[in-house]
Amino acid sequence: MSSSLRVARTEAKGLKPLVEDAAALHGRLQALIRRHLPGVTASLLAEPRPLSEGQAQDWYTDLAGQPVPLGSLSAAEQTAARKLLQDRLDSLLKLANELPKVAPQSADLAGPLRSAIQYPGDDHVYLVGGQPVLTFWGHLPPGAAKAFTR
Repeated sequence: MSSSLRVARTEAKGLKPLVEDAAALHGRLQALIRRHLPGVTASLLAEPRPLSEGQAQDWYTDLAGQPVPLGSLSAAEQTAARKLLQDRLDSLLKLANELPKVAPQSADLAGPLRSAIQYPGDDHVYLVGGQPVLTFWGHLPPGAAKAFTR
């Protein structure tokens, strides 16, 4: 499914990529996730579209609604959004861990999927139609030494 709603235009600003060519990987991860989990879980990872002028990227989703930065929500809304986000991340991590057993033909995507659920922080989380969407997934914040589990 082609992503058509632009969520954000952001810059890498020193972020450390954990995945090679997120734009190319996105389609493979989307197909994998949609085969094993509800489609809304696949919508967690925004589609990156690099811009030609530098490190900026546009991020797109197939969800409908107005993109809202997580930080602009009320405290109660942020709490609910974080729970939903964590549930989705947990589902993706479980899928990555079970891939060799449930889909041996896709086992090569287990590592990239584990890396994809890493993101630099709340500034890269949006809600679209009440659903969490990550930009700069597969990246660590500046100064982070290694990947971590959320």
